[in-house]
Amino acid sequence: MSGGQDGPRAIARSAPGASHRRCWRGCDDASLLVRVGPALYAAVGDGAGSAPLAAEGARAAATQALRRLLKDRPDPRDHDWRGSLRKALIAGRQGVFDRARRLGRQPAELATTLIVTAATPAGLIAAQVGDGAVVIEEAGRRDARLATVTKGRREAVANVTRLLTSYDFALHARYARRLGRLRAFAVFTDGLENLALDRHGEPFAPFFQPLWGALRAAGDRRSMRRLLNEFLQSPKLAERTDDDITLAIGLFPESTR
Repeated sequence: MSGGQDGPRAIARSAPGASHRRCWRGCDDASLLVRVGPALYAAVGDGAGSAPLAAEGARAAATQALRRLLKDRPDPRDHDWRGSLRKALIAGRQGVFDRARRLGRQPAELATTLIVTAATPAGLIAAQVGDGAVVIEEAGRRDARLATVTKGRREAVANVTRLLTSYDFALHARYARRLGRLRAFAVFTDGLENLALDRHGEPFAPFFQPLWGALRAAGDRRSMRRLLNEFLQSPKLAERTDDDITLAIGLFPESTR
């Protein structure tokens, strides 16, 4: 979904990774991004590669989490912003369990990660279970500043990802808030982490800024969708990552104070 030129603009797309395309397998990511007035709400899920119904889980989690966000409409300046995001994570988890029950399967077969965000020109809040990251661009006094708001935590055991279906998911959920003049943000799954973040976990400006600039210059939603699809499906990107890839991007008017 995209806003007009006088308000925030938004676009979210997912694409199957090179390894999935080679074996004719679809994308296990899910991404949703909705504008309500000056605010943007996003939910992104990354189905676990080991789960046979990973795509079902990612879609169920993102859908139900976003519904909860749209019901509560949390603002980054709210006192209980963390509680609102916690409710969205719980709703996403319940969505996975409900979908598993309807399919007659175990929730672990629909295992997924989940990131939820709410953003306005005054800031952004995010909650995350599992891998992926949220990056923002803030308006500084002289120039724009990039910052990683939240990202996946490196576990002591290699290749272990905390999932929304885990019994102790709440213990591993991460919450973050960033207040200030927000110009742009991106939520992405771990297929893009090695390209979008440096080895210290900080945003890699040449990845974000040209893309944000091109999307700002796009005339309408169709152009934004085409640009992001071309980017996610580009041979250059495919050469550098095998995993499914997702980007949910929000852009706020640069004149916003």
